[in-house]
Amino acid sequence: MGTGGCGGITMLECVTVDYQADIPPYQQVAAIIVARIQSGELQPGDAVPSVARMMQEFGIARTTAGKVLAFLREQGWITVVRGWGSFVSRDLPPVT
Repeated sequence: MGTGGCGGITMLECVTVDYQADIPPYQQVAAIIVARIQSGELQPGDAVPSVARMMQEFGIARTTAGKVLAFLREQGWITVVRGWGSFVSRDLPPVT
C-alpha cells in the first residue's frame, strides 16, 4: 500500500492499493478499514465506507469493494443491515 500525494490528510485516509503486492487488493483495503476501527477513527455502530465510497477512495472495482465488505463481515469486524448499510460491529473480534 502506498501513500502517494496525501496533501495534508492523515495516513489512514490517504492510502492507495498496490496491485503488485502479494496481498490481494480486497485484503489491503480491509486492512485499512480495520486500522481505522482499531485507531478509534471508526467506532462500533459507525457506518463503514460504502461500495461507491471505496471505489472512489481506493480506486478499486465494484466487485473488489464487495469482497472487502464480505471479508470484513466474515472476520466479525462489520455487520450488514440490508437496506441500511454496513456498520462497525458492536462486538469486535479479538486483536491478533
